[in-house]
Amino acid sequence: MFDNIIDAISKKLKMVFWDEKFEIYSENREQGFEQPCFYINHIQSITKYELGNRRSKRHKFDVMYFNDDIGEDDLNRMGDTLSIVLELLEVGDKYVRAFDIEYKVDDGKLHCFLEYPVMVEFEEAQKPKMTGLEDNTNVDKMRILIDDMEVN
Repeated sequence: MFDNIIDAISKKLKMVFWDEKFEIYSENREQGFEQPCFYINHIQSITKYELGNRRSKRHKFDVMYFNDDIGEDDLNRMGDTLSIVLELLEVGDKYVRAFDIEYKVDDGKLHCFLEYPVMVEFEEAQKPKMTGLEDNTNVDKMRILIDDMEVN
């Protein structure tokens, strides 16, 4: 599911910054890293069990922005922009709203942290319905017990 969110973040960044032609990365690259660019890092996934076959998941991301050392003002402006732009994503046919959005500038790059909640429903295997009822009573043994009780 987090792959779908990464795709939605990439799509949103391409839509908003279409004229800037930023590269968007989601996997580590040692070389060939062209700036300015975005790097989408999936940090953590938390699963909580709900009633029945439902699970709530929270996916935490760090969307990093590298601006080729243009300056911190540019990084802070981009942080404000990303906080607004990435708040609502279209993931498949549903919309997902981010929460706990925060950003910070650290070591010449912007880190924009976002969490996206997702509800997952698992299909349970169909349990067979009762097909028959078996009677396991022995009437003759019950009569003997009753007769013994009356004699005493």
